[in-house]
Amino acid sequence: MIRIKAIRGKRDAEKLVRSMNVDEVVVNLLSDKQRFYVFQIEKLPPAAVNIIKQMALARGTDAVIHRDVITCRADKTDVVLSGTKKEFEYIASSLKNQPFGLGKITGQIVNLIECLEQEKAPEIMGILNVTPDSFSDGGKYLDPDCAYRRAVEMKMEGATIIDVGGQSSRPGSEPVSEEEELNRVLPVLEKLKEEEIDISIDTYRAKVAEAALNLGAEIVNDISAMRFDPEIADVVKEKNARIVLMHMKGTPRDMQEN
Repeated sequence: MIRIKAIRGKRDAEKLVRSMNVDEVVVNLLSDKQRFYVFQIEKLPPAAVNIIKQMALARGTDAVIHRDVITCRADKTDVVLSGTKKEFEYIASSLKNQPFGLGKITGQIVNLIECLEQEKAPEIMGILNVTPDSFSDGGKYLDPDCAYRRAVEMKMEGATIIDVGGQSSRPGSEPVSEEEELNRVLPVLEKLKEEEIDISIDTYRAKVAEAALNLGAEIVNDISAMRFDPEIADVVKEKNARIVLMHMKGTPRDMQEN
């Protein structure tokens, strides 16, 4: 009987290798050979593609290239490179000091593999708007008790972060006062501070961010990327908090206008 084995990452590869009762010393070496990747590198000059092709062949793998690369008649062309993690490590090391921008590509390959090797599961953010006019759940959770129950519900559904916002940023929305924003979010944050879940505060105001972080929030989600209130950077630094920098044209009031 022959079985097909699905390897989804480092953990799967190591588990498979260990199941064969190998010596622990060779687990890392052999598991690197069980993980296979395919990358498409775009718009390279023929000389660079030829070098990649030769490096791949030297390692026992291969690269898919344009038929006119060998004659250098192709201008800019893509290359599809495939191999195990171990083979890519060799290829990246060999390309590191090569010309035609291949050194930069080496770094990109290494970074991509590091990203693919991450074992940590994606985090899910639950959005909790304590506003009367947000486009998704506006008006539903103005009451702090209702907002708290919804946050706990999202946690049970798999959210690992709850993002609390007290001011709508939908297109055409008008800003509320800082005092009103604080009055909306602080009672909810007070109730959530005993929950074992990361809290994000959706605000662009430094004072609101500071008050939220003092109540246990760990992340500041700023739709203006710190443009509207630059002092928020000092707050984040002082509190050693994480920050999400969002992109937006103009302001919520006019961002939909070209």
